[in-house]
Amino acid sequence: MPWDVGIGTFRSDRYFAAAEAAQFDFVTRTDLLRPLLAQGVRWVNLGQASALHRPLRLFQSFVVSTKVVCVDEKHAYFSHIFSSAAGEHARVLVKAKFKQGSRTVPPHAVLGVQPTEKSIEIQALDRLS
Repeated sequence: MPWDVGIGTFRSDRYFAAAEAAQFDFVTRTDLLRPLLAQGVRWVNLGQASALHRPLRLFQSFVVSTKVVCVDEKHAYFSHIFSSAAGEHARVLVKAKFKQGSRTVPPHAVLGVQPTEKSIEIQALDRLS
């Protein structure tokens, strides 16, 4: 909104930008970066959705916890939870796929065995993207 210039709190676009940084952190921490680069596999975001629970103030210390919440034959779904000492602030869901050139790489080939049951939130994200 015009009155939300983002001076005092994070806006949704900042959560999305931080979620992208958290994705890079995730592939680094899980030792996926080197194999992805060696095989020429790219991570492509197809859709994002956020649920904001309480404001996260600018300069407030926070942590982003990333995990794979679901995979299907073409897509992987990631959850990024933003939290601080005050509790959970937001959750960003990301629908992504892995590409090697023009070929879509099955997520299980990159991530291994992961949950396949789609929650209501994941089903809603599928309808949006």
